[in-house]
This record gives sequence, structure tokens and C-alpha cells, in this order.
Amino acid sequence: MHLETVHSDTAEAVHPLLSVRDLTTSFRTADGWNPVVRTVSFDIRPQETLAVVGESGSGKSVTALSIMRLLNPRTSRIEGEIRFDGTALTGLPDARMRRTRGSEISMIFQDASLNPVYTVGFQLTEVLRLKRGMTQADALREAVNLLEKVRIPAAERRLASYPHELSGGMRQRVAIAMALACKPRLLIADEPTTALDVTIQAQIIELIKVLQDEERMSVIFITHDMGVVAEVADRTAVMFRGDLIETGPTEAVFARPREPYTKALLASIPRLGSMNGTDAPQPFRLIDHRTGEPLDAPVAPLPPAPADAKPLLQVDRLSLRFDVRGGYFNRLAGRVHAVEDVSFRIAPGETLSLVGESGSGKSTTARAIMGLNRMDGGQIRLGDVLAAGRNAAPRSVLCRRQQMIFQDPFASLDPRFRVGDLLAEPLRVHLKLSGQEIGQKVAALLRAVGLNPEMAHRYPHQFSGGQRQRIAIARALALDPQLVVADEAVSALDVSVKAQVINLLMDIQRARQLSYLFISHDMAVVERISHRVAVMYLGRIVEIGPRRSVFEHPTHPYTRQLMAAAPVPDTARRHLRRGLVAEEIRTPIRRPDYVPAPTRMIEVAPDHFVLDLPDHVPAGLQPGAGA
Repeated sequence: MHLETVHSDTAEAVHPLLSVRDLTTSFRTADGWNPVVRTVSFDIRPQETLAVVGESGSGKSVTALSIMRLLNPRTSRIEGEIRFDGTALTGLPDARMRRTRGSEISMIFQDASLNPVYTVGFQLTEVLRLKRGMTQADALREAVNLLEKVRIPAAERRLASYPHELSGGMRQRVAIAMALACKPRLLIADEPTTALDVTIQAQIIELIKVLQDEERMSVIFITHDMGVVAEVADRTAVMFRGDLIETGPTEAVFARPREPYTKALLASIPRLGSMNGTDAPQPFRLIDHRTGEPLDAPVAPLPPAPADAKPLLQVDRLSLRFDVRGGYFNRLAGRVHAVEDVSFRIAPGETLSLVGESGSGKSTTARAIMGLNRMDGGQIRLGDVLAAGRNAAPRSVLCRRQQMIFQDPFASLDPRFRVGDLLAEPLRVHLKLSGQEIGQKVAALLRAVGLNPEMAHRYPHQFSGGQRQRIAIARALALDPQLVVADEAVSALDVSVKAQVINLLMDIQRARQLSYLFISHDMAVVERISHRVAVMYLGRIVEIGPRRSVFEHPTHPYTRQLMAAAPVPDTARRHLRRGLVAEEIRTPIRRPDYVPAPTRMIEVAPDHFVLDLPDHVPAGLQPGAGA
């Protein structure tokens, strides 16, 4: 049994709302029962927030599902004691446990868990009618109140919306409203902000804080983002491979971590502002999980691109629009101006990061560069050839020069093929190599991304998330491209795995003189990896320049908003109140006859430009307001 490290807590003894003792959860396998959570114990006091942190596979979500008794009893076994306000949940009959769920304990899932075939109003009123016995009319009124409570504008109109008609942040707010419908005393939030943009994440964190105060709830916040933990948690519990290894007040865990894994977790956090005063990208200092000591000596920063280098990629006045049709005759109702008049360049060996929220046009720009989206205007050149448009070079030529890494490696790797076959396919199609040469090249690719060549015989599902992303990187490198487009390539990874993958990308860049277009909404990661940064909002670049200049002297209000919203692993910010924003998110949909204003950029520092268009300032931001 793993002995957990407990930090002293001088708070007065209070009768716990939830008490978990020696929780062990096992799953049935061909070899018998396999324990995935072992002898976990913790308490939660009334109106307290406990953060449960750890990497994927550490047992965080299984612990939450065990408390809620949502695991299949035929394939899982829960041992130990779980008491809620003195009542043992493990022994409750199923009917009583169903009444407890929602009315006493509610859970928010990572993906919002809304049924796509029913409206938001139907799903909310169903909970209210079944759990609280309301009439349809009363349930509708209460549903509006709940949506207003979670700060959804035009709440009554939103009742008729389907989940796909809402943004990610709005869907998560609806999920929170459903969880609060029966006024629970304990809220379990399982990674509620992981997939959200930084500004929406900040709003969801603030919303949970406000609602906790209003409803006097206790909260279990499950996450692997230590910046979020620092902002929300009174106490923190660290899990590693099914064991609870360290627990205590958040300030103590952050200031004096005792377990090597906790030290490694905290050391791996990208910290916004850590690169101040430096010009070049800098790899992370990795920490050994077993000892808590650095794995190796600090690596030298990447050299900047030569000032007189000829651009490898040139994007000039790129525009992409998508028709919106509706009505009985499917008439043109408007256009989505997804990308509008975008221009930038990338030099050999340089990393340009493209940042912004979902819907800002980042991925659309990337797909246009890769020839996956049709352009409505502009030009894209890769070296001496056209990369997109009517006279673009053949795909066989472009594939040799540019490749893309997608956000979800499990979706981008065909599960029916072994990894070796996935890496061999581009070599066979484009390079016409012999079987022996392909085998040698595949082994070299796997070694280059830190994997054993013997793993070529495995299927994608037999790898961890970080390993799958390394395989995706290896496939992108198979044809020795000059440019790699990384579209949110590390967003879904655990914090320590994220640091390893970023270091890998930088090592490969140093060895091969690769250029990266790095797309992300994580400002701390962007600060670490970038030579230059471009910020997108509503389809336009609103600020672009050297990374140091943009981060140390952000000029556009939207850039400052992104930086202010980034979670910082500083427990002094736990009492920070940002305030909630209830305004509608501005839309890039315009009338069919809309003519966009020309781009006007102002140079505020050497090679640092800011957009001079009043309609590209987010609502509620005052000109000149600091971060």
C-alpha cells in the first residue's frame, strides 16, 4: 500500500460532508480483478473545494465515478467506505442512490454530456420534472432562472437551442446549470475546462466560484492543470498510478511539495512570464518522477532565424468564407468570414505561433496552407512554389515539403493499421523505397521521437496519449518536410507529457532546421516555443511580432485579455475575482453583400504590428486597459 504524504492542516475540525476511506476500485479482466484505485482516503468539508490532480490514468475520474456509483457493477468492484453526510453510499439500494444523484451530489463531465437530439430547454426541464416534481410551466420558469444563474445571455431564447448551436463555453455552462438544477450539496467537476479556450476557461472557473458562494456547495475539482488548481482549490490531493500520494492545503502543497511526483508535476507547468527578458525559445527543464531531481542539464535556447533569411512560407492577404444558407429555397443568407485579409511569413528554422480562441480562424488558416480548404482570395507560397490556389504545385511535391500534426492523435491515426504500417505508407507512396529501406527508415523515425523501434508492431490503441502524439510527429517527419503545421498538437496532453513533447519538437527543429506554424490557445506554451507570435480574433490577425515584444508589451486589448485569462500556478490568485462576462460572443457571420474593411496595421515596435480596426476590439474591453 502506498503511504500518502499529508500536510498539516490547522483549520478547525469540522464534520466532513463527504468522507472516503480506503477506497479501492477494481475492473474485471481476463486475468481477474485489476485494481486501478488503491486505498484512497480523503474528506471534504462543507463549502470546501478539493482539487484532485494527476495525469491521465492516475485514477482521478474513476474515484469520482466510484463516489457517484456510475461504474458498471458487472465489470467493476468498489471496496472501502464512502459516507455522505454520515450515510454510507456503497450500501445504498439503487433506487435510493438514483435519488441521491442530482439532488444531493451532482457531476459535470468534461465534454458537457448533453444529448445532441434534444433542445437545451427539454433537457433542463426533464431534470426538474423528474428530480423535483415540477409542472412543465414551473420547470420552464426554473430553467430560465438556471440559465441566467450561469450567465447565459438571452436565456429564454436559448431554451429552444440544440447543443450544436452553442459554443463550447456555452455548452459547459448549460451542463453546470443541469448539475445545479436540484441544488446539490456536493458538485463533482471532472475536467470541466480542459478543452476550452483560455478566456472561456477563466469564465467557467469564475462561475463555479460564484455559484459555490451562492449555493454554499462543496466542490471536487478534477484536473491536471495546476494553474486551475491554484485558483480554485482550498485543499489539493495528488494521485499517481491509482494511489493518493500527497494531500493538504493548496498553499502548502505548492510551496513545499514532498513527493517527487508532485515536484515533477509543479516543475512541468508552463508559467506565463517565465521567458521575460529572453528572445529565443527555451526547452523545459524536466524532472524525474521517481527522485524529484532534474533529468539533465539545461538545454541551450534555439537560435533565432537569420535576419536576412528568405521566407520559407509566405501568406499574403488570405481570405476564406463559407456560405450560410437557409429558408425553404436554401437561399444564401450570409457568409462566415472565417479568415479575412491575413498575411504573415515564416523563415527557415523559425516558429510562428498562431493564437486565439476557437472560431478565430487559426485552424482554417492552417488547413488552407495545407490545401485542405479552398481560398477565396490571397496567395500562399512555400519557397519557390505556390502551395494553394488554381496554379498550386502538385500534391506529390507539396507533401514532401509540408506536413501537419493534428490535435487528436487517436483520431488521426487509423486504428486498423500497425504503427509501422502507418509510418511506412508515405515512404512507400512518395519515396518509392524498398522494403528494407522502409524498415530502416521507420526504425529511425521511432528512435527520433524517443520510442523503441520494436513498437512498430503495435496498434495505436496500445499507446498512451503522449506516445500517440510522438507517433503523429514521426509520421509528419517521414518525408523530411521543411514546414510542419502543428494544430493544437499538445492541448489535450497532461502537463508533464506536454513538456516532453514540446522539448521533442524543439530538438527536432534544432537538428533539422524545421519551420513550425504552431497553433494554440495556451499562452504559456506559446511563450516557451515561439520565435514570433500572431494573435487572431474574428478572422483577422490583430497583433503580430517577435515573441518577446508581444508578450512583454502587448498592445491590442484582445492580446491583453488572453494573457490576463491564462491560469497561473500561484495560490495568491485563489481569491482573485475576474468578474463574469454575459455578452454574446461576436460572430464572423455577415450579410451576403458585406464588404470588409481593408486591413490597417500600425508598427508599434520593430517588426511588431497591431491592427487598427475599431470593430476588432472585444466587447467590454476598454482601450488602454492593462492586463
